[in-house]
Amino acid sequence: LIRVIGPGATDDHAGLGAMVRLQQAGNSKVHYLVPLPAGINSDSPELFGFFTYELRVEHAHIWSTEQGRPGRVLRMTGVQHPAPTLFCTCERTQADLVVEAAYAMAVLNGKNVTHDPPRTELWALLYAQVRQADGKDYRNILLDDRKLTLKPRLRGQLDPATGSSLFGFENDDSPARAGMRWTQDEILTALRNLGLPVDSPLSVLCVEMMPTLQALRVAQAAGRASFSDLAASMVADRSGFGDPAGAVVQDDDLRPLSDALGHYRILRTSPLTPVPEMCCVDCV
Repeated sequence: LIRVIGPGATDDHAGLGAMVRLQQAGNSKVHYLVPLPAGINSDSPELFGFFTYELRVEHAHIWSTEQGRPGRVLRMTGVQHPAPTLFCTCERTQADLVVEAAYAMAVLNGKNVTHDPPRTELWALLYAQVRQADGKDYRNILLDDRKLTLKPRLRGQLDPATGSSLFGFENDDSPARAGMRWTQDEILTALRNLGLPVDSPLSVLCVEMMPTLQALRVAQAAGRASFSDLAASMVADRSGFGDPAGAVVQDDDLRPLSDALGHYRILRTSPLTPVPEMCCVDCV
């Protein structure tokens, strides 16, 4: 069959909805942004995965049939959008400062398939805000950095008689969380060691780091993620002196955001979160 198009024929919009148009990047005429897939927002856990896109050049604002509208396909695999924002929460009392954050969550067909325990690591950095010498701005001074510990997931227990839950139950599809704490004495000691006022405003930053190949080998050999020091395995990977069989150098004092800076891969970083004012137990 041959389609005959006569003069004054109605514009053919067939095929316009087959693909999504790229978004222009600012005022640039040569740079474009790939929009998020339908049904996914900037906080969707699906963004931790990879996507495959087909790019085509199509005619726009001219008369064209469906077959003549798109050009040849350019298939791109392994495309990854920016990861969802990592948020950390702070709670401060007269005794200590507690920091919590959620691990990245792998999703397949809408179900949580994250490894248990998670293979990424969460670290918290404690900063003090200090006015610089000329008084024009504030600077963030690092006081300490510590690793967050995985919190046990709440498992509901059923009453044998009624079959109802006796205790709180946490959804298995919810992201795993981790937490850590600084005592008030540790915070005051860190401030005094740097000669800073003890009432300096504080803030916290959480960083989630990717596991290394050597750490994954250890987890595979042990059947579970038994590695405890991501920074040590990163140094072994990059230096070339690591045990190819999967042995990891154990050094609890090695910190990836200070001692091993430059030997790790960051998955995502949280915004700088202000630490609330100290609260006492009997405050109203």
